[in-house]
Amino acid sequence: MRELTIDPRCEPEVELLGGWRLLDLAWLPVSDALMRNPYGCKIVECDFFYQIRYIVSESIGKCPALVWSFSIDANKNITIEDIQKYDPY
Repeated sequence: MRELTIDPRCEPEVELLGGWRLLDLAWLPVSDALMRNPYGCKIVECDFFYQIRYIVSESIGKCPALVWSFSIDANKNITIEDIQKYDPY
């Protein structure tokens, strides 16, 4: 079974965005989508050994729209690498 983890380096970003209590509203649908089909998400950066993909969550209540960047390892485990407020052009 695939594992979904969040890199501890994301904690300062999470605190700036309002903490996990607020981001939990967006986390549930994002985690569900990533567990179902992470390969369907767009690739931002790619080289032979490493790929960064992302998924955008909509704003829900007081939680802003967010960009969740993640990687998938050889065992198909997912690691959230970065979380940022989504800023459309």
